[in-house]
Amino acid sequence: MNLIKVLEKLENISRKLDLLDKSLDQQKFMVPQHMSLSEWNEYKKKHKINGPADYHKKFPNAKWKIVHGNKKGEIGKPLKGMTNMSYAEAVKAHAAVYINKHS
Repeated sequence: MNLIKVLEKLENISRKLDLLDKSLDQQKFMVPQHMSLSEWNEYKKKHKINGPADYHKKFPNAKWKIVHGNKKGEIGKPLKGMTNMSYAEAVKAHAAVYINKHS
C-alpha cells in the first residue's frame, strides 16, 4: 500500500471521528421512550438539563428512542427499530445515524 492511500484512509478515519464527536454533542433526537420530542425539549428547559447524559444520571434505567429530526412530516416520529433501547444502545444508534447522514 503506498503512502497516498494510507494518508487517504487516515483522513477518512479522522473525518468519521470528527463526526462522532459532533454526534455526541448533538444528541437532540435521542428521547426518553415515554416522551415525545416536544415533551423532551420542554422537560430539558424546565429541569435545566443539557441532554440525555444528564437525564441518564438521574434515571439510569430509562429506555430511549431515536426520532426523526429533519424529514418534513416525520419530525419526532421514532426511526424504525430504534425504540426501547438502553442508554448505551441509543448512544451508539444515534452516532451511527449521525455519521451515516453526514458522511
